[in-house]
Amino acid sequence: MRNLFLFSALALTLGACAEDPCDEYVEYLCDCASEDDCEEYRNTYDEADQDAQAECDAALDDAKSASESCGDSGAGT
Repeated sequence: MRNLFLFSALALTLGACAEDPCDEYVEYLCDCASEDDCEEYRNTYDEADQDAQAECDAALDDAKSASESCGDSGAGT
């Protein structure tokens, strides 16, 4: 019984610490966006549900590439 309690506590702790891929996704989007657009992205993806997190995770590589391209061209400033 004690092991079950410890396992449950560990699972809750790990679940609470798991990163939301939408946080990183929004940061990449904000690299090339205006402040207003960035705020809209933050509001849209704040406390994203599992479906939105899956979408963010799938789009993360493209957003990172766009962010790097944007940074090279000086856009978004």
